[in-house]
Amino acid sequence: MKIGILSFSENGNHISEKISKWLKKSNYNDVEIERCEHGKLTEWTEKHFKDDAIIFIGSTGIAVRAIAPFVCSKLSDPAVIVIDELGTFCIPLLSGHIGGANLLASSIARFIDAKAVITTATDRNNVFAVDEWAVSQGMIIYDTKNILPVAVKLLNKENTLMISEVKITGKIPDGITLKHIDKAYKSSLYNSISCDVLVSPRYSSHASPLHIVPRVTVLGIGCRRGTTKAEIETAYISACKQIKLHPKSLAKICTIDIKKNESGLLEFASEYGILPTFYNSDELKSVSGDIESSDFVTKITGVDNVCERSAILGSGSNGKVLMKKNIINGIAISLYIANCEYTFDYK
Repeated sequence: MKIGILSFSENGNHISEKISKWLKKSNYNDVEIERCEHGKLTEWTEKHFKDDAIIFIGSTGIAVRAIAPFVCSKLSDPAVIVIDELGTFCIPLLSGHIGGANLLASSIARFIDAKAVITTATDRNNVFAVDEWAVSQGMIIYDTKNILPVAVKLLNKENTLMISEVKITGKIPDGITLKHIDKAYKSSLYNSISCDVLVSPRYSSHASPLHIVPRVTVLGIGCRRGTTKAEIETAYISACKQIKLHPKSLAKICTIDIKKNESGLLEFASEYGILPTFYNSDELKSVSGDIESSDFVTKITGVDNVCERSAILGSGSNGKVLMKKNIINGIAISLYIANCEYTFDYK
């Protein structure tokens, strides 16, 4: 997580240094602090608006004017927090839930003995914030316009049905009825049930649930040298469409280690925020099961099947197959699901 902290006075700078040291000890390794120079506020804000979070040590007025030209979307805007010069109040201004500003502000407030000023309706009413929970679990919210109807139902104390294809543990929040779908990834049962929140790596046929996409898909891939990012992405999207899998569910990209310098593969992985996993030939050969064998692939790589063997390794002992080896435009693809578990006990 990348965080920029800007102060305007000597005392503010002292607070920013204190917070920076604490953040780094809390595994927020990429923290940059700066004392604002005259006329540099807009320039600094524009630069750091690409970060995960921005913290202003100063007035809310300064912060609001600084961020106003750059505010775009709750899906992409960073968490923005304001802390006053005396360190008395810690106020999340922007991206309280999806950007994680509320949780970060509350943590910082506890550390510096400040008051966290949280204004989002669900938090003020002690109501479960489904968008904040989804982000805390590393999931993707497919359509943010459907957050509000769910929040309204919860605020009105109306029953809210959540259907999930992944295991969710912990105390179920008030107002939520959780239904796990049996035979995960193979059942289409959820398509015949009306729900408010759908947690699934697949596309939904429902008109308007809040669709939360867990990142559970493991892509095993084999490709020729020089295959471009665009070619890989086209093949991956095509594979997802064949099995109605949401592309944003991608969690791991696995292949053989001789591909570790392939620029197209690395660029594709970077697009999805993933570091590829590379296996050597001995690791891939150790995988057993009904795996299609190719003499051509063996001649090139020393392993009879790179994509499926790497997908099996990447998904773990309890992984589930979604797509065995499939050649799409010359690119070998296999898709598996990792056995992931999520929890409501995240605070």
